[in-house]
Amino acid sequence: MYAHPFLVLPEGNEDGDHPKKCEDWHSRCNMRASSERKAQDAWNACRRLLLGICKHLIDNKGIVVGSNKKKFFTLNGFEKESLLAIYNWMHPFSNTSETIHCGDVLCSKAFLHECRYAVGDYVVFEDQLSQPNRLEEIIQRGHLKKLFLHEQEGEIQLFMNVEALLQRDFIMDEVTGMPLIHRSEKANTTDIIRPFDCIKHKFFWLRSNINEMDIMYELNGHKARSRLVCPGQPSCVPPWPELGDLVLAFYTDSEMIEAFVVEVDNDNKKVLLFWAHDHHANALWLDQKLIVSVLLSSSIEVARDEDLNSQ
Repeated sequence: MYAHPFLVLPEGNEDGDHPKKCEDWHSRCNMRASSERKAQDAWNACRRLLLGICKHLIDNKGIVVGSNKKKFFTLNGFEKESLLAIYNWMHPFSNTSETIHCGDVLCSKAFLHECRYAVGDYVVFEDQLSQPNRLEEIIQRGHLKKLFLHEQEGEIQLFMNVEALLQRDFIMDEVTGMPLIHRSEKANTTDIIRPFDCIKHKFFWLRSNINEMDIMYELNGHKARSRLVCPGQPSCVPPWPELGDLVLAFYTDSEMIEAFVVEVDNDNKKVLLFWAHDHHANALWLDQKLIVSVLLSSSIEVARDEDLNSQ
């Protein structure tokens, strides 16, 4: 699979020939796929064929998922002002970003770093623009309201509108190691428009044992997930299993044994498990709630290592 047929090109270039140098297009375009499967195929193709510049495009800009039929909309005043501020921040020594084109294309979902993001997700993102003079990383959290492609000065970029929490400093939950927020603060939000590639990972809401507090449980791609595989530490509840994890799960109503995660169905919150100690048993789909913990290594591997050391 070659990447260029999947590029979203600037206006007036849709039917033109692609230049020989990939970087000529990749600095101005976004990758698009008609389905999630094709997006994953494009990602795998760039990785497998070592298309360095093509891979750099999707690593930094992601892949938009949607049909060829474009859904146009008109930017409102807030969106135009936000985009103007972003472009002036990105190009401080340029005078070309004095006006913003009003016609943009709506998107519903996109991939970034092989993770699917869709309108309605809760995301953690980096926000340097809010306090550009600060050297440390500024992290925000919020609800993903809109995704859209915008063309400016011949360059197409994917942006997001996030309903961001005003509160930024949080206490941490002792069991999960995740940020806590009072439920009354969840309504204190503001709309923020930022480039899509500012996203770091997702989070979801989890009820806390502390009265009137909720946990913002952050998912893969973040150091917080390392707590899931720390032996001797409280495991996160519920754990967030990923393909290839070794987990402790209920084998019967009263027995828990180790199993490998063969497949994950995030939409239905189910996992396909292969039981580590019962090689004759078939793989079985289970609800994620039946997983007690994500383990560092199995007792089988530990025993094997001990046998090798004794030899």
